[in-house]
Amino acid sequence: KEHNKRMLKDGEGGAARPKKRVRVDPNDYVYVDNKNSDLDCEICRQPLVSPLLEPNCRSMFCKKCLELWFVKSSNCPHCRQKTSRKQCTLAPRFVTNILDTLQVVCQVCTEHIERGKYREHVFKCPGLCTRGCGEYVALADEKAHDKTCVENTIDCSASDVKCRWRGKRKDLAEHLKACKLHEWRPLLLAQQQLFKRLSATEDKCMNLQRQITTLEVKNKVLENELKQISGKRKRIELDDDDDDEATVATPMYSSPPHSTDLGLDDAHNASFSDSDEDENDDVSDSDDSDETTTPETEYINQDEEDISSSDEDC
Repeated sequence: KEHNKRMLKDGEGGAARPKKRVRVDPNDYVYVDNKNSDLDCEICRQPLVSPLLEPNCRSMFCKKCLELWFVKSSNCPHCRQKTSRKQCTLAPRFVTNILDTLQVVCQVCTEHIERGKYREHVFKCPGLCTRGCGEYVALADEKAHDKTCVENTIDCSASDVKCRWRGKRKDLAEHLKACKLHEWRPLLLAQQQLFKRLSATEDKCMNLQRQITTLEVKNKVLENELKQISGKRKRIELDDDDDDEATVATPMYSSPPHSTDLGLDDAHNASFSDSDEDENDDVSDSDDSDETTTPETEYINQDEEDISSSDEDC
């Protein structure tokens, strides 16, 4: 209440700006005049913010106030009946429209504006820098202003080479004059890059060494397999040579060395004589077949006889 009275008193004399900017919460309102108590929350006794409607008694409460209430109790703050956050609904639209027309005081420029436009106004309203540099900055431009604010706390430009100085931007120039790490910063950065490259090459060497060991193991396995295959091949070749020698040693036709059975010899000679006779018969048959005449030969002979007869007549 004292803060509201001070803000209203400052706004009466032509909306004078405060000497130092106050960090503003867009949902923290300072009301000019609130005569309609029906729009007040029964928990915080302030005008409703994001109102919710309780289904049993139809009472309205602020959203944050009601959520904090249900953490401690499961009854309605007004009628004390059992209820929950899920059963509560949003307030009617005309209620929020009335609440947006309430007059509030800007905590930056102390102007009177409607509550519905307060959030947009606060982000665009320029006020004194909270760090005390004397410049007017809007909340929307506060991050960009921090990069140039002389009262902002920053690190030394040589912090990447382990300089631990930390202070305001306006004192940075004096520090850099006495900072040795700032002078040696290019060399130290080059050294860091060399160390990074060295570590990268070491990692590559380790990876290559691992690949070499894996390839050596695979090579040994392949050599063992090759030895086994060559041994099997030699065994197969030796077996084939043994089989060839065995076939050469055994004769194709075998007869008993001492045969006393004369009947076998006679039968053998008889079979040879029979075969000779058959061959002679075949030869004679072929000769006879050659001597036989064909119709063509008969026709030729007849022509020769006719020619001879005609010669005689002449």
